Amino acid sequence: TLAQVESTEALRRDTTEREAERSHQDNADYWSRRFNTSLAIGNGAGFALVTGALLQSEHLDQAVVFAWAPMCLFGPGLICAGALPWLLWAQRRYPREARGIRFTSTACTTSGAGFFVAAIVIAILTVSDAQKNSSMVAKAQRQVEGAELAKRWLAAGLPLPPRKDLD
Repeated sequence: TLAQVESTEALRRDTTEREAERSHQDNADYWSRRFNTSLAIGNGAGFALVTGALLQSEHLDQAVVFAWAPMCLFGPGLICAGALPWLLWAQRRYPREARGIRFTSTACTTSGAGFFVAAIVIAILTVSDAQKNSSMVAKAQRQVEGAELAKRWLAAGLPLPPRKDLD
């Protein structure tokens, strides 16, 4: 009877350990799939957003210059993230090649995340530079308009108004 109790207890421990391992693996697979799905959605949304902004631009030739780098990063990120479901399928279909496929899927995940982060950083820097350059152009235009106005003012024979920055 004691041997039977020990055998039952060993079987229960073994079953519990297997269940815990399976639960851990299912949990890891769940979060991995969720991360990869989010990565694919993020790269796809970024690519669609940049493409949409490009197509709505009044000056397409100038917009292409700004959109080129983010599109060249979101596109490959989308391809890397989109390949992951195929790799997961291949891993189950070809168990002998599981190690190589796992390495490839890890490389695709890392690359997709890297492309996404790089595209976001490039897009932010591009917009920031464009805003800075836009304000510099506006300031230069105001200075040119002020100089033209002063020339017209003097040509009309009127004295220049006092400048506020000299008071």
